[in-house]
Amino acid sequence: WGEAQKILRYTVSCAISNVFYFALYWGLLGVTASVSTCVTIAYAASVSWQHALHRLIVYGKDLRINRQYLRELAATYAAYSLSFILNPVIAETIVRVGRGRGGGAAPPR
Repeated sequence: WGEAQKILRYTVSCAISNVFYFALYWGLLGVTASVSTCVTIAYAASVSWQHALHRLIVYGKDLRINRQYLRELAATYAAYSLSFILNPVIAETIVRVGRGRGGGAAPPR
């Protein structure tokens, strides 16, 4: 049952993080027209709060900011660095392909 509880806590942590991510993403869409900018900012921010939520909810650790916490957070950002680079490119490409096939709004003139 211990592993099932960890999976449940992980699911809850991810669900909370996704709500935060999409709230920030949709909020940014109202401010900037660039999908890639919205995705990049929301994604970069989400790594921090996802790390904190996992640490608190999944592993039951405290959120004291100390050297160990900062090392773990830096390692998390390092692990996600490739996706930080690729994410905006992929998002913008998908939007452009969708527009080219008649999907979504027309690009601004």
